[in-house]
Amino acid sequence: MVPSGVKIKTMNALSLTALLNSPVVPFTGTPRMVYMLVEIGGGKESTSMPVNLGLVIDASESMQVRLVTKNQFKQLLSSGGTNKILKDGIPAWEVDSIPGSVLNTFPRKIDYVSDALQAVSEYLRPGDYFSLAAFASRAELLLPMTSGRDRYRLSQKARKLENLRLGDDTRMAEGIRLAYTEIREKQQDNLAGRMILLTDGYTQDAKECYEWAQRAKDKGLVITTMGLGVEFNEDLLIPIAEMTGGNAYYVEKPGQVIDAFRQELGAAFGITYHGLKLHIHPSSGVELRQIYRVHPEIGKIKFESSQQGRNSCFLGNYDPDLPPAVLLELIVPPWSEGVFKMASLRLSWQGELGRIEESSSASDIEIRITPFHEGTSNERVTEIVNKVGAFKFGNFALEEVKKTNQTTAIKRLRLAAKRYQDVGETALSDEMTKMADRLDKREKLDSNATKKIRYETRLISRKS
Repeated sequence: MVPSGVKIKTMNALSLTALLNSPVVPFTGTPRMVYMLVEIGGGKESTSMPVNLGLVIDASESMQVRLVTKNQFKQLLSSGGTNKILKDGIPAWEVDSIPGSVLNTFPRKIDYVSDALQAVSEYLRPGDYFSLAAFASRAELLLPMTSGRDRYRLSQKARKLENLRLGDDTRMAEGIRLAYTEIREKQQDNLAGRMILLTDGYTQDAKECYEWAQRAKDKGLVITTMGLGVEFNEDLLIPIAEMTGGNAYYVEKPGQVIDAFRQELGAAFGITYHGLKLHIHPSSGVELRQIYRVHPEIGKIKFESSQQGRNSCFLGNYDPDLPPAVLLELIVPPWSEGVFKMASLRLSWQGELGRIEESSSASDIEIRITPFHEGTSNERVTEIVNKVGAFKFGNFALEEVKKTNQTTAIKRLRLAAKRYQDVGETALSDEMTKMADRLDKREKLDSNATKKIRYETRLISRKS
């Protein structure tokens, strides 16, 4: 057995480090919660893998709406001939008294997406593969899986996005299905499968989206989601990313789309291992209560359990510049004085010819129970635990805001603000306080602000 804090190297230079928040705890005679921070590292000298990239783009009517500045909008209103309408469920203004030559100078969301895809084509490497699908009421495969040597084809298709007419509604699952099928049919063991999904609205087939995300996870395919604007469903996009080990982006303004794609491509092209899994075997009497991803983003991870008490969680692809880390919540039984094994940990990933490769040896993490009144604590793990706690409080508060009991929502927002303040997140604390104050005054909340908080709270662990 090895004590908490010892680094165990695995095959191919990956390493696993496990730290307990309290490696030495006092005897209490009752069960207690213990936190274990598990970090994956190494692999910097390994060659990055080519990527099997599936691009899935929302092409619904709301993506075609012209965007104007406040001053331009005032001028349009004063000119008359404007009517408020809904496009794919999103409020918009219809203008019929302005010349087409002038109207066409105003950009649309789809134009920014087109520019971003053309930027993607410049980054693709000869060994990469890519496909492009678009969806609205129906979905269309614009580019089947294509070699990176023909990356110019992506740029060509990107310029034609504005001509797509796929209906007025948003049905995202069919777009995911098309990309999934292309990736799986062309998948090779030396390719890291990754899907980038962008939407600006609520889809009408959320259940089917979850089902396709589960299929992707089962096959080791990562899905990164990008929500554009303020009318998308973060309660769908964030869980899809969490489930599959992908990233979740909040793209507040259309002009930020290209930067989001560039950031995601940087992560995708740095992958050295794929299909990474952490396996946890708690000792008899120890209960694995919950797992949270803490790096590169905070998020709840669902884990799978066997009848033998073995658990595993999917970590997705491995980028040595953004190594994953997770926090385990473990319930320890009322052990008496002594040294006890908490759990065994090991890594696995997809190797050549589809083989599952594993770490050369499992690491057994132990804890010491003493008769003394005071234990010891690891400051770094405690800091992570506190940030995960702030993350949970923040999300509880935002969920309460959606309900009718505003008194409870105000109370939870103020508690969350205090937790953010305690971990040094002053800006998030201030935003939570402002939300509580607005509710207290019975004012309407800014939906853009709530979305922004939901995404920004996921990133607070990067400062640890």
